[in-house]
Amino acid sequence: VCLKGVGPGRARLICRYRDALGGFVTTEQLKEVYSIDSAVYQQLIPQIKVDASIIRKLSVNTDTLRHPYISRKAACMLVSYRNQHGSFHTVSDLLKSKAIDSVALHRLAPYLTFE
Repeated sequence: VCLKGVGPGRARLICRYRDALGGFVTTEQLKEVYSIDSAVYQQLIPQIKVDASIIRKLSVNTDTLRHPYISRKAACMLVSYRNQHGSFHTVSDLLKSKAIDSVALHRLAPYLTFE
Protein backbone atom coordinates (compact mmCIF):
# COMPACT_ATOMS: atom_id res chain seq x y z
CA VAL A 1 0.00 0.00 0.00
CA CYS A 2 1.40 3.40 -0.96
CA LEU A 3 0.85 6.39 1.25
CA LYS A 4 1.22 9.93 -0.03
CA GLY A 5 4.22 11.50 1.71
CA VAL A 6 5.85 8.18 2.57
CA GLY A 7 8.81 7.03 0.54
CA PRO A 8 10.70 3.75 0.95
CA GLY A 9 12.95 5.05 3.76
CA ARG A 10 10.12 6.41 5.87
CA ALA A 11 8.03 3.30 5.16
CA ARG A 12 10.89 1.17 6.49
CA LEU A 13 11.05 3.26 9.68
CA ILE A 14 7.29 2.99 10.19
CA CYS A 15 7.33 -0.79 9.67
CA ARG A 16 10.31 -1.28 11.99
CA TYR A 17 8.66 0.71 14.75
CA ARG A 18 5.29 -1.00 14.24
CA ASP A 19 7.00 -4.39 14.50
CA ALA A 20 8.94 -3.37 17.61
CA LEU A 21 5.72 -2.19 19.28
CA GLY A 22 3.71 -5.22 18.26
CA GLY A 23 1.39 -3.09 16.14
CA PHE A 24 -0.15 0.34 16.42
CA VAL A 25 -2.95 0.84 18.95
CA THR A 26 -3.62 4.46 17.95
CA THR A 27 -2.75 6.60 14.95
CA GLU A 28 -1.01 8.99 17.38
CA GLN A 29 1.82 6.46 17.73
CA LEU A 30 2.97 7.38 14.22
CA LYS A 31 4.29 10.61 15.77
CA GLU A 32 6.76 8.46 17.71
CA VAL A 33 8.41 7.33 14.47
CA TYR A 34 11.59 9.21 13.62
CA SER A 35 10.92 11.62 10.71
CA ILE A 36 7.15 11.81 11.26
CA ASP A 37 6.52 15.39 12.31
CA SER A 38 3.11 17.06 12.76
CA ALA A 39 2.86 18.07 9.10
CA VAL A 40 3.55 14.55 7.83
CA TYR A 41 1.24 13.10 10.48
CA GLN A 42 -1.62 15.40 9.40
CA GLN A 43 -1.07 14.32 5.80
CA LEU A 44 -1.19 10.63 6.76
CA ILE A 45 -4.27 10.72 9.02
CA PRO A 46 -6.88 10.52 6.24
CA GLN A 47 -4.97 7.65 4.61
CA ILE A 48 -4.63 5.28 7.56
CA LYS A 49 -6.62 3.34 10.10
CA VAL A 50 -5.49 1.23 13.01
CA ASP A 51 -6.76 -2.23 13.92
CA ALA A 52 -5.93 -2.69 17.60
CA SER A 53 -7.36 -6.22 17.52
CA ILE A 54 -4.22 -7.54 15.81
CA ILE A 55 -1.71 -6.34 18.41
CA ARG A 56 1.09 -8.77 19.30
CA LYS A 57 0.98 -9.09 23.07
CA LEU A 58 3.74 -9.66 25.61
CA SER A 59 3.16 -12.26 28.27
CA VAL A 60 4.07 -10.42 31.45
CA ASN A 61 4.72 -13.68 33.27
CA THR A 62 6.89 -15.46 30.70
CA ASP A 63 8.46 -12.95 28.27
CA THR A 64 11.64 -10.93 28.74
CA LEU A 65 9.51 -7.75 28.44
CA ARG A 66 11.61 -6.12 25.73
CA HIS A 67 9.44 -3.36 24.26
CA PRO A 68 10.01 0.25 23.11
CA TYR A 69 7.92 1.51 26.04
CA ILE A 70 10.05 -0.31 28.64
CA SER A 71 13.69 0.58 29.23
CA ARG A 72 16.15 -2.30 29.37
CA LYS A 73 16.72 -1.58 33.07
CA ALA A 74 12.97 -1.56 33.81
CA ALA A 75 12.49 -4.85 31.93
CA CYS A 76 15.23 -6.46 34.03
CA MET A 77 13.69 -5.08 37.21
CA LEU A 78 10.24 -6.42 36.25
CA VAL A 79 11.60 -9.88 35.48
CA SER A 80 13.56 -9.91 38.76
CA TYR A 81 10.49 -8.82 40.70
CA ARG A 82 8.43 -11.52 38.97
CA ASN A 83 11.06 -14.15 39.84
CA GLN A 84 11.13 -13.09 43.51
CA HIS A 85 7.41 -12.45 44.10
CA GLY A 86 5.62 -14.67 41.60
CA SER A 87 3.35 -13.94 38.68
CA PHE A 88 1.72 -10.62 37.95
CA HIS A 89 -2.07 -10.79 37.73
CA THR A 90 -3.14 -7.27 36.76
CA VAL A 91 -1.64 -4.17 35.17
CA SER A 92 -1.56 -2.44 38.56
CA ASP A 93 0.59 -5.30 39.94
CA LEU A 94 3.42 -4.01 37.73
CA LEU A 95 3.47 -0.74 39.68
CA LYS A 96 4.46 -2.64 42.83
CA SER A 97 7.85 -3.35 41.29
CA LYS A 98 8.64 0.39 41.10
CA ALA A 99 10.26 -0.35 37.71
CA ILE A 100 7.65 1.48 35.67
CA ASP A 101 5.47 4.50 36.36
CA SER A 102 1.76 4.84 35.71
CA VAL A 103 2.20 6.97 32.56
CA ALA A 104 4.48 4.41 30.90
CA LEU A 105 2.24 1.61 32.10
CA HIS A 106 -0.81 3.25 30.54
CA ARG A 107 0.98 3.35 27.16
CA LEU A 108 2.15 -0.24 27.55
CA ALA A 109 -1.07 -1.82 28.85
CA PRO A 110 -2.63 -2.67 25.45
CA TYR A 111 0.41 -4.82 24.67
CA LEU A 112 0.26 -6.94 27.83
CA THR A 113 -1.32 -10.25 28.65
CA PHE A 114 -1.22 -11.97 32.03
CA GLU A 115 -1.74 -15.58 30.95
